[in-house]
Amino acid sequence: MQTPIDLFVLTRTHFLIFLSVVLAFAFILQLLYRSKRIKSVKIFKYLFWGAATFPFLYYLYLTYAQYLEWKGESGPAKFLVPPYTGAEYVIKYHFIGFYIYYLVSLIVAVLFLILTIWLNNKYKKRFFEDEEPYIGGMAISLTGYPGFVVYLVIILTSQLILTFGRIVLFRKSERVPFYYLWLPAGLFAILLMYKYHLFYFA
Repeated sequence: MQTPIDLFVLTRTHFLIFLSVVLAFAFILQLLYRSKRIKSVKIFKYLFWGAATFPFLYYLYLTYAQYLEWKGESGPAKFLVPPYTGAEYVIKYHFIGFYIYYLVSLIVAVLFLILTIWLNNKYKKRFFEDEEPYIGGMAISLTGYPGFVVYLVIILTSQLILTFGRIVLFRKSERVPFYYLWLPAGLFAILLMYKYHLFYFA
């Protein structure tokens, strides 16, 4: 029988669905912003920090759920949590053991955000639109580690293929911008990792 604490423990499939919905929702907002139906770029800042905060809060919740589960058992698991031992083991088991994937990708996402905003300011938006640092950073953050490596390979490969196709088919030498690739590439990376049981979907 499920307890109230179990209702928010996501299976891998539910976690995949959640990440997919977040990225799809962000892509819709991007299209609305591009069409001037949304005026403020701040919504993408909120999305970035929401995506950065969610894994932290979720794994903190899982750590608490694990503590309650072990504490309520009559078997040897109860000796892994207070008052029989310190809280270090349960924290290491869930929060540190699993959140580390997102902590690394969050650090990379923040570095990406800082770098792209700096480039935007230095070169007067030559490379990116105002919202791109946030949507790109959000995709990096949500794909986790080392998933963001897969994500970066996908988005760079896609951009090169599309640019080459544009040159061959339309005789245009301009590069294809990353603008509409950030979020679909993130979604594709997550689906790919889930389908082939890679990394934290294993």
